Amino acid sequence: MTCIVSKVLYSLDLVWLLKAERAKLDAFHHFCLRKILRIPPSYVSRVTNADVLASASVPLLSDLLATRQNNLYQCIAAAPQESYAKALVCDPTGQPRQWWRNRRRGRPRQMWSSAVHDQMSDPVRIVYLFFRICDSGHIRFSRARQANFLFQLSKCFPISMCQL
Repeated sequence: MTCIVSKVLYSLDLVWLLKAERAKLDAFHHFCLRKILRIPPSYVSRVTNADVLASASVPLLSDLLATRQNNLYQCIAAAPQESYAKALVCDPTGQPRQWWRNRRRGRPRQMWSSAVHDQMSDPVRIVYLFFRICDSGHIRFSRARQANFLFQLSKCFPISMCQL
């Protein structure tokens, strides 16, 4: 199982996937889990993909990919100013670099850094991903460490617990 996840996610944290591509990644993950657990396809067995994930006790690949992308962006933003990676991805303040001045015609380009930064700036999504991965058992954190994470997050973002 771990071999499949590591092979599929290899270098994917450097690519921004569209919503449809993330859905295809999750569908492939469900297909592989069904093969490993010997569960027939859903139109035969009537076992949902959520049940397959619960029986395997693993999170969605798109959620794992999002956390890996967030970690990579944080490492790049925290790098020293003379780092080539930071010079390409971030401006000196750690915000995503804009490579074009005027907006061109057509569909707006999606840059990896701006998309991951927008995803990171949503504190509710960060907390949701954190607890989803902790509850799946993929990464083990004690309740004290989870509470410390929420405390640190509340210092960074002005959110209340009622929004969660």
